[in-house]
Amino acid sequence: MKGKRWVIIDTETDGLYEPIHVVELSGQSMEGWDPVGEPFTMLLNHDVPIDPAAEAIHGYSREYLRQHGEKPERLYELFRDYAQDHPLIAHNLSFDWNRCLQPEWARLGLPDIGQRGFCCMMLARRLVTETQSYRLEVLKEKFRITPSQSHRAQNDVLTIVELFQKVYRPRLETVRLDTYDAVVTFAKQTPVAKCRDIIFRGAPASDTKPRALEDEWYFIDAAKNPHGPLSAWQVAQSAGLEAYYVWREGLGDWIANRDCAEFLALSQTPPATKQPAKKADTSKKMTELIGICRGLIADDKITTAEVKFLNSWLEDFSFTTEWPASEIAQTMERILEDGIITKEEKEELKKLLQNVTGSPVEPVSEKPRQTIEVTDSSQGAPINSPHYTIVQLNQGTREWLEWRHKGIGASDAPVIMGENPWKDVSELLRNKRGAPKDQIENEAMARGTMLEPEARKKYILRRGFDVQPACLQSSQYEWLRASVDGLSADGSAVVEIKCGNSVYRKTSASGRVPDYYYGQLQHALAVTGLTSIDFWCYLPNCPEVLVTLDRDDNYIKRMLEAEYRFWQQVLK
Repeated sequence: MKGKRWVIIDTETDGLYEPIHVVELSGQSMEGWDPVGEPFTMLLNHDVPIDPAAEAIHGYSREYLRQHGEKPERLYELFRDYAQDHPLIAHNLSFDWNRCLQPEWARLGLPDIGQRGFCCMMLARRLVTETQSYRLEVLKEKFRITPSQSHRAQNDVLTIVELFQKVYRPRLETVRLDTYDAVVTFAKQTPVAKCRDIIFRGAPASDTKPRALEDEWYFIDAAKNPHGPLSAWQVAQSAGLEAYYVWREGLGDWIANRDCAEFLALSQTPPATKQPAKKADTSKKMTELIGICRGLIADDKITTAEVKFLNSWLEDFSFTTEWPASEIAQTMERILEDGIITKEEKEELKKLLQNVTGSPVEPVSEKPRQTIEVTDSSQGAPINSPHYTIVQLNQGTREWLEWRHKGIGASDAPVIMGENPWKDVSELLRNKRGAPKDQIENEAMARGTMLEPEARKKYILRRGFDVQPACLQSSQYEWLRASVDGLSADGSAVVEIKCGNSVYRKTSASGRVPDYYYGQLQHALAVTGLTSIDFWCYLPNCPEVLVTLDRDDNYIKRMLEAEYRFWQQVLK
């Protein structure tokens, strides 16, 4: 690291809802392992509302930032002078760089500042075994870093500096990872178990002496993704291909499985257990893992909450160096690296779990249909339905907010199911445990509220029957509630109305309900007992979009179980 200039950064933001605005930016210039000069720290005034959950964490209100914050353009001009073209390093770089700084610079019409460096959290995963959580607060407490208030950007930067000096540097230098490029490569190297082995065996990372006696192989799947380490037998069982490339330490290059005599010989029989004393414990935990994986893919759909649950379970699992846990853990780390779990990543994980559990790749039952312009809604629960009672409240009033706060509403469902990309379940839990708060309407929400009556009239004209807003409370579960945008007079039809630009574009382009509204609609169906719900998208001077979503009983079962567990946490 000698002579290399780089900058450790941290941000605080107005919340997790896009667009994300940076409200504090701090940095510390580094030369090699040592800080150089004074740290950089300033507040930004975007003059935007601050999410109450974010303000509770960092303490910066909109009024405080108006008084003490700099204009964003001015601040970034000063930060450019400070950081120059050096790499920027952060504890969660994918959030600070990918989701905060780069989008903000683009929004302001500014060129990028510096270069994207490496993620300190990814580095900690490979260097630290004393804890299974890599949150900065946990590392700070574990290694007795100088006390300072967490979630203030400057304090978090100084914590990272101290972690490098006290923890990371000694461990990296022991194995001669002493250049910036070597650290960057190591922070991305997989599998993680191999990286830890390098560090805690004390062997130099550049030591490539063959370990030919070990039955540890890697293979490349049909999508050109590497997997491993696995035994030759495990590779043969999991590859799902007749021909593929394999490699192990000691081989000069990848080789076709059919052309590697050693691999073919080892792949015929399961390997002997290396540590018989652990066999019973390992077998029991592996059986539990396979059971969890089968449960997650039982309905052919993996949610964000289920991804996080699996990751949490693996963090407490001591056998992640053995297959299939090793391969699942490796995939999980890659999925979670940037802090965003995409639909494609969920699909990738589902296919992996189907592979390791031996479950069929094709779904065993057809998914609920989503169709355009379905107009027959004569089937459904009557208005005196045993499923719910109608609560006489006007939506948007203080009384309605209090009633909504005392239960779980339809908009809470995607958060609890981990499908809301802008709000975390821990934030919802804090809100439900506190006193009810008035809704803070941003410009888009205010516009949607203004357009909703007009959108409802258009829907009524299209459908040919009247609908009116209603507050519904489940007869089975007192906490299960829904404020619907429209319910027909006979209770046989229900509609959710959206008037936003983004949702209109996505729905009109795909003809489908966006994933992050799926839970909201299924929640409404769980309360009403109906078999389908209309999703109505409206923008003035644009063709209206109507999608009818069928009831998904498998999803509703999982959702109600998750909501019940969440409500028990609220009551505690």
